[in-house]
Amino acid sequence: ILFIQKPSPQRETLTVALAPNFKIETVDAVGQGALMLEQGLSFDMILLDITSGDAEVFDFIRKVKGHFESIPLLVLTDSSIAQEVAVLELEVADIQSIPVNASLLRHRMTNLLTRQDMMKAIQSSAAHRDEISGFLLRPAFLSLANELVRTSLSGAYMMVCFDVADFK
Repeated sequence: ILFIQKPSPQRETLTVALAPNFKIETVDAVGQGALMLEQGLSFDMILLDITSGDAEVFDFIRKVKGHFESIPLLVLTDSSIAQEVAVLELEVADIQSIPVNASLLRHRMTNLLTRQDMMKAIQSSAAHRDEISGFLLRPAFLSLANELVRTSLSGAYMMVCFDVADFK
């Protein structure tokens, strides 16, 4: 996780609170974050504090959405509705108002990463679909179902598998 926020007690608190669940790389400014991305460093998510409201921050968001769109961007904002609307118009993955509850932020981050993993699985499974119906082929369905059940052990499941090989 790339965490872009000016040095502050909040950054230290959040970094310590999130460290058991995520590998956090902190930088002080969006310029440093952009440089790391351009150098090819890979991150699963970007956590960005935009409370300064600098134009540079919004340019960074546009750049991430344009060139690194596969990386979810979670934005920390102050409670300004105008700022939240401006950020949502840029199609960030999620926003979190400051002050931040570390537990809530951890859950939001986990949900975003899980959603991102599921989207990758769905996209990679496109090659394993029946060309006429669009349904997953049996091995791909069973593999995906197994992965989803393994990663999400809580909850109830209803799975339906139809063998349509001879249906055409």
